[in-house]
Amino acid sequence: MIKFFIISILIFQINLISADEDLLNKIRTAFQKNYDYEEGAFDDTASKVSYSKGQFIFLNNSYIIKVDEPLSEEYILTKNGLEIIDREFNQRDYFPLDEIQNPFVAILLSDQKSFQEAQVEINQNIYTIRHEDFLNPIEITLLDDKVILLRYLDQMSITHIVNFSAS
Repeated sequence: MIKFFIISILIFQINLISADEDLLNKIRTAFQKNYDYEEGAFDDTASKVSYSKGQFIFLNNSYIIKVDEPLSEEYILTKNGLEIIDREFNQRDYFPLDEIQNPFVAILLSDQKSFQEAQVEINQNIYTIRHEDFLNPIEITLLDDKVILLRYLDQMSITHIVNFSAS
């Protein structure tokens, strides 16, 4: 399921986004921590719910997403690109950063990309990020300086809700 999480994020098409730099820095800094996560993906059209869980790790300016359940996968996002490691099938794929043009990756790597024309709204602890190139906004809930929840609707109309907790 996390493969859908990452691939769905990769589907967004955007070249450059910008917003209030302080809010984006707060969000980016919150993701520069280690978390355990649980994801639920809800497909209303097929009346299907899928779950996955694992770790979200920030290490040496890279993001590592390790999927423990239901499959063994790993995603490594660096300033150069994204490597996908499927441990079940012993396969690796790599996507250069210039092929990964989406809002979530742009937020995570905001020190690598410039931001233009994105809108960040805050309502209590929920940060909503919109851009004309996004199909739907991304919602990120922060508590203090930690990510609690990531929510978005992908291009296949699947709602992804990712809960984060300190690891």
